Amino acid sequence: RPRKGLLPVGGVDPLAVTFRSATLGEFSETFQWQLKGSDERLACQVKGHVIGPTFAFDVEVVDFGLVSYAFEHAKTVVLTNTSDIPMDFALAIPQDGAFRSPEFSVAPAAGSLAPGEQRAVTITLCSTTVKTYDYSLTVDVAGVGAGLLSVPILADCQVPEVLVKAKELPFGECFVR
Repeated sequence: RPRKGLLPVGGVDPLAVTFRSATLGEFSETFQWQLKGSDERLACQVKGHVIGPTFAFDVEVVDFGLVSYAFEHAKTVVLTNTSDIPMDFALAIPQDGAFRSPEFSVAPAAGSLAPGEQRAVTITLCSTTVKTYDYSLTVDVAGVGAGLLSVPILADCQVPEVLVKAKELPFGECFVR
């Protein structure tokens, strides 16, 4: 702005340029103006680098340790937007539910973070499989990419061993009430 106008001799008129990009990476655009009565074109080059948001979890690994079969266990991690731009995110555990019903839940599974904002994320495991888990929590960022960050999720589900010491419990004589 402006696209055209009148500029007096020695006058100044600021130009406003709005930039929006859906593509990450380097950009360079040259704008040219023609002044009536002049054979010379005026040029202004605008260039820069479009970056995506940066973000991090507050842990290196989510370790549930030993978990009991069919009992809920929860861990909370914090996702922080460490960049100067907002971001829309989606969280997933890609390995979960591949062959059976899902055993993990993530809340919130999606959301938005303003620059510098943090969000507590709760991961809940209700294991219905006796096994050792080596999964990952992944972060997708809308308009940027999928699986941009992941944090390992570890757990070991076991069923407790129960021993019955006596095969028979003698009560002796019992009375009817």
